[in-house]
Amino acid sequence: MKDISILTMMIQSFIPHLWDNIKNSTEDFVYFKQEDKEGKIRLEGEIVAPNYIDSGNFIVTRQCIGDIRWDLKRYDADGVFAQECYKKAKTKKYIPISLSIYNSLK
Repeated sequence: MKDISILTMMIQSFIPHLWDNIKNSTEDFVYFKQEDKEGKIRLEGEIVAPNYIDSGNFIVTRQCIGDIRWDLKRYDADGVFAQECYKKAKTKKYIPISLSIYNSLK
């Protein structure tokens, strides 16, 4: 991705499978499947809209985000944020494999 920040080192060590699939991406918006702790697909990630995508199954460049912000009063704020960024993104890439685990740190 273009604007990879300090998360690069964390991703490389903590989530190598994710890193292997995004390290050469140049797209503004990259999205992928998400699984639950048991390894079952939770979200396909193909539809970028509230209730169809989670903050854990997309990555967006800072340039694309611009002045888009989360509405902290909404439960589905991550989906709204993703949808707005997706609409604004000039380049997009869907990776049809699971690169995210829902609530894996709980």
